Amino acid sequence: MNIFKSTKAQLGGIEFKFLLIGLIIGLIGALILVYMANHGALPFNLSFLCKAAVAGK
Repeated sequence: MNIFKSTKAQLGGIEFKFLLIGLIIGLIGALILVYMANHGALPFNLSFLCKAAVAGK
């Protein structure tokens, strides 16, 4: 998939794709980690991030 029409100086486009992919993967991973920690799947609790999840227990 070619973002730009010219074949010169494509490094910026490639870096931007890696930035977006890394950001999306990082956000999804962080949400999964917080959810699992607050619902007892992990041995630690992140109650300072989601007070509503801990208040229901």
